[in-house]
Amino acid sequence: MGGMVAQLVTLQAPERVASLILMDTAAGPVLREARPFLEGAARIARESGMEALFQLSRAGFAGQAQRAPAMARCVARMGEERFWARMRAKSLAMDPTAFATLGPLLCADEGVAHRLGEIRCPTTVLVGDQESPPLARGSRELAAGIPGAQLVVIEDAAHSPQLENPEAWLAAVLGHLDAARGA
Repeated sequence: MGGMVAQLVTLQAPERVASLILMDTAAGPVLREARPFLEGAARIARESGMEALFQLSRAGFAGQAQRAPAMARCVARMGEERFWARMRAKSLAMDPTAFATLGPLLCADEGVAHRLGEIRCPTTVLVGDQESPPLARGSRELAAGIPGAQLVVIEDAAHSPQLENPEAWLAAVLGHLDAARGA
């Protein structure tokens, strides 16, 4: 959700954004087929809170027969306890009303693809090479639609390259900052 919000801020107040990094995101709805899931999650968040939603998500994740290789490496590197403590803290930091409102919009809102050409600040689009096909496609479309944007594909990473391949992620972020300072 953060990448979509960052695009909106950049389009609404371009004078407030010096440069932009968009990671594992898209300019429009990429999860239309997930709408029933997100609406159910929104209902749980509103009615039972983020702790209940986290516990259900964790149980669902633990019950999966096979984890994505990047996620499995991340859990192994961090350790199960630290990984789940981090995920719980992230979940509990979210406002249930904001989560319930924004989640379904990922499936329905028209997005800003038609306005990407208006973004003029230095932009880097980061995406893990193991990201889901809709977000991988969305990342490529962002890089193609924003004038001068650079696409960086992070090897051995899925949706959390900052955790799954932190060295490559940091190199990409520092490269962006160096280039943006020179622009």
